Amino acid sequence: MLVLHATWSDGMLLLWGERGGAPTGNPAGAAERPGKGGNSPHPFAASADELAELAPGLTGPHELNLWLPKRGGTPMASPTLSLHAPGTQNGSGESDLGRFLVPAMRIPPLRAERLLDGLLDTAAAESQVAAGDSLPFFATLARLARSLVCQQRVVPMVMQLGGTASAGSWRPWLGDEPASSRVVALAKAMPPIARAAVSETDDDAWAVTDLALGSVADALCREARARRRCTRRSRPWPLRTTRRWRGCRGS
Repeated sequence: MLVLHATWSDGMLLLWGERGGAPTGNPAGAAERPGKGGNSPHPFAASADELAELAPGLTGPHELNLWLPKRGGTPMASPTLSLHAPGTQNGSGESDLGRFLVPAMRIPPLRAERLLDGLLDTAAAESQVAAGDSLPFFATLARLARSLVCQQRVVPMVMQLGGTASAGSWRPWLGDEPASSRVVALAKAMPPIARAAVSETDDDAWAVTDLALGSVADALCREARARRRCTRRSRPWPLRTTRRWRGCRGS
């Protein structure tokens, strides 16, 4: 059984997966051997190749550093994996949080809605693939971003990138109650795994919702503007302009 998750980290939406049963991709006991930066490789994580096969259009691979519940040095199975693989055992005793590294693939913001919907369809059709709560959450977020863009509820803003660097970005305009209430409700419904990245900023539900929503909205706006420029360039000259040009040639 493969369970898919999506987590926001460092300005990217990343897809990763966990498997039930014996460790895959890492030797037994790998979770107890600290890796880079004191983090442990997740012994049940799906490989980047497995993820890439599920949805063409993902980019990577990337490495994702996560805070996950653990018991005895081993990451505990997610509720979704425990539900679909009843034989998965989380052991007994006290649990706490540990840092684990997993292979991941990036979900480009422009294709987020289509890719996430496709992954949800795959999970519904395949008996050995399931979607964690974070996939429908980010799929809903991507649809909300498209809805706001279609309603032209976006404004250009200058975003600070750190230090003195900055960049222009299209951001959702949430100045009225209907739009802001939808975003607030979405942030409150965020599953913990969606913001489980080891980061100083990516563990706050509102911050992650705002950043992810803005990322998808900006990508959609830029694509729409690019299409509009291409359409304008491909239009034939107006008839009156053509006639004037021909008249000039004949004079």
